Amino acid sequence: MDSNLVIGLVVTALAVLVSLFVSLATPLIKLNRTIQRLNDQIDRINEHLNERDEQIKLLHNEVDSHSKTLQIDKLILDNHEARLNAIDNKVGYKDNEKRG
Repeated sequence: MDSNLVIGLVVTALAVLVSLFVSLATPLIKLNRTIQRLNDQIDRINEHLNERDEQIKLLHNEVDSHSKTLQIDKLILDNHEARLNAIDNKVGYKDNEKRG
């Protein structure tokens, strides 16, 4: 083998290896970018879900507080008749007049 043939084979092998590297690296780079974008979107979705969880907790606390207030109001209304009878039986509040 002469030196021109060896140089030609080396150049051809290098050209094949470079083209192989480029053909493999290009999809990998695109895949890496796509994976990074997906990770960014997942991070944004997680942040949004965390914000919603906090809002739901706040709303739950408000509903719970309102529910307690409603329970107290229900007890007051349930005892309304008893309270009226207690007031009517006190001196000065008796109503002995017969109506129609």
